[in-house]
Amino acid sequence: MEYSGAIDYAPLSLELRHYLARRQATYGIYCRELNTGQSFGINEDALFVQASCLKIAYVLYLYEQIATGECMLEYRLSYRKSEDFSDGSGYLQYMAEDGDRFTLRALASAAITLSDNIAYRMIKRFLGPEKVLRHMQLLGAVHPRPNGEHYTTPRDMGCYLRGILDFAAREPELGSRMLEDMTHPVWHNGLPRLLPDSVRVAHKEGDLEGTANDVGIIFLPGHPYLLTILSKEQPDIKTGFREIALLSKIIYDYHKGNLCQAGNTTHA
Repeated sequence: MEYSGAIDYAPLSLELRHYLARRQATYGIYCRELNTGQSFGINEDALFVQASCLKIAYVLYLYEQIATGECMLEYRLSYRKSEDFSDGSGYLQYMAEDGDRFTLRALASAAITLSDNIAYRMIKRFLGPEKVLRHMQLLGAVHPRPNGEHYTTPRDMGCYLRGILDFAAREPELGSRMLEDMTHPVWHNGLPRLLPDSVRVAHKEGDLEGTANDVGIIFLPGHPYLLTILSKEQPDIKTGFREIALLSKIIYDYHKGNLCQAGNTTHA
């Protein structure tokens, strides 16, 4: 059953605000139901450190360039240690040597599934951040800052997720590659952690000191929605992701309950 009726988000928003008032960290939430286009948010236009969630905007633009024939998945990009090296997430920091060549497909996958920082930096150098910035603006972002202050908003992250879905509708083969990578990352600490395994969640986590974020698309049958949860002032990253998981479960249960209620009304 696909539900297309209006959703009353007021009770959900009130419940979340009461819950968040007792938390030490500050959270920003943006949720958009994909059938109706209805949305709600909490601090949805406030600035948060973007962390690795930004990688989806770069990989999306890369696939856009591949779709138009500007480059190919098979194109091999050479690693330049002086420009591309980064520690943190990923495995390339341990194995890549100057001059090693990696396909754009491999780099895109590593940037999403492993959040590989070197893969991301290589893609960023290849594309040019100024071009990605313009693309982010075209997607509707108000605060697209891939360089500079490195901040974003929950609503802007929602724009990039909608961009991925729009791209997948236009370019099913390439779009499905990106959504598959987002569905099968190494980490599932946030949005999908407490949801049923049968529900597909295509998402991208990101964290830095004091920051835990997760943005994604929850393909709840009949009630798909996108959800971005960003945070700051986190006393502990693991606690931050546990809180994101709990918030995601509250929002999931509300959509699930709304769908069941609509079904009961239909069959009454």
